Amino acid sequence: GQEWDLHLRLFLKGYEFYYHKNFVYSFRIHEDEKRYSHLKISSVGSLSFLHIFNEQLKMIKDIYPNLSKEESMLLSHRYYSYGRAVLREGNEIEAIHYFKKAKELGGDKAVTGSMFYKFFVSVFSPVIAERIMSKVKGL
Repeated sequence: GQEWDLHLRLFLKGYEFYYHKNFVYSFRIHEDEKRYSHLKISSVGSLSFLHIFNEQLKMIKDIYPNLSKEESMLLSHRYYSYGRAVLREGNEIEAIHYFKKAKELGGDKAVTGSMFYKFFVSVFSPVIAERIMSKVKGL
């Protein structure tokens, strides 16, 4: 998320971005389990990203107080996706905070996932939907 945060801060300061169709950099992917990018969310605190996202949202709303539906939806999907990751790590209570914020921004359309997952969320809840999907995948 560091790149997202950097780009957001640069954009909010007025910098412009341009699409460049050629490679401008390359990077290596390390397989070491100790790398920060391989850590579970809960290892840095299940609510850590929620606080970061809330700060980023505040920065955005300070400059753009009236977000479009599309912008709100994109942000809601980010909250929801992290909520699912936190939930998969077994942190139900913390995950609910992500889902609540996602719904606040995007309503029922904030739910990310397959058609079946979205159906189960609409009938039950994200917690139960995730349990059902993990059992279905385990078959």
